[in-house]
Amino acid sequence: MFRLALLVGCLVGAVSADPNARAVLEDGDRISGEFVSATSESAVLMTPYAGPVTIQLANVFRLTADIEVWLTLEGREPVRGSHLVFSDSQAALTLPDGSTLSGPLASVVSVSTTPPAPPEAEAPQAEGQAPATEGEPGVNWSGSVSFFLGALRGNTNQNNWRLAANADKPDGANTYGLQGSFEQSSSADGTMRRRALARADYRHVTASRFYYTGFTSLEHDSGQQLSYRLGLGATGGYRLTDSSSTLFGFEAGIVRSGERYFNQPYHGRWDFTAAFQIDRPVDGATSVSGRASLFANPSDMGDFRMVTDVTLLRQLREPFALTVSLLDEYVNRPQPGVQPNDLRLEMGLGYTFR
Repeated sequence: MFRLALLVGCLVGAVSADPNARAVLEDGDRISGEFVSATSESAVLMTPYAGPVTIQLANVFRLTADIEVWLTLEGREPVRGSHLVFSDSQAALTLPDGSTLSGPLASVVSVSTTPPAPPEAEAPQAEGQAPATEGEPGVNWSGSVSFFLGALRGNTNQNNWRLAANADKPDGANTYGLQGSFEQSSSADGTMRRRALARADYRHVTASRFYYTGFTSLEHDSGQQLSYRLGLGATGGYRLTDSSSTLFGFEAGIVRSGERYFNQPYHGRWDFTAAFQIDRPVDGATSVSGRASLFANPSDMGDFRMVTDVTLLRQLREPFALTVSLLDEYVNRPQPGVQPNDLRLEMGLGYTFR
């Protein structure tokens, strides 16, 4: 199974546009993207692999942005410049005449790519009218829709196609996620296989690198004679890195599942689950994500299944991306006549949005 994962790196070779902002974190991680905005505490870069990424400046060794911005320092009017540097707790901006405006990072009110709007005079308020409130702008969803062609080796040796979509919405320490896919394949003898999966999850990361998740999922797989499996679970995890752009951690929890196989009665069960997950940008255009999950019956540890999913995404000419996916699913006690292992390697073209 793992030897095929080495093929993923050999299938990526596209080139993308050069980003206008780069950040080097204290732990050595690097983040590249399009500069969006900044304050004295954080900066936002729009990346092609994870959408908007918020970087805490306390974790930054150096951040540069080669784009026209407006810098506002405490007690001063906004100033326009074309080269911004955050380094050594200082902010520096190169002005149009070639001089440099600098100041302590703590004095930065805002940095934006558009001229700040002049303050508006308050309109007179009618007597008895409640004061108007301004709603906070929402964080956009980002994700992709992909079409895959691939091959299955296991219960059915055949080619297949798959349509998949995913979306994430970061909101401070919280992240909301949606995933869905539908797959269909047919062999030379006319055997048809369909597989569908839907998942929704919520993740909260604490300041101490701990995080917890809640999720619900629904799946169908005719190749494994599975009519449906509905799951509802919760896990707790720990991030091995404090990088804002990288998730590298281990989690464990419990799942309550209700499942039904072909010609079998409904069966409810509790499962212990453990997973290792990584989401990491490789460079400004490439990212890799992977998850290896174990689901085991705590009353009978010989009754378990394992799911490994590795995806590599390479941004092409925006908004298109090349996606390579490796998926392996192993069931220790399959249904009669069903092989325990399914392995597929797919390549697809995706449309990314944010």
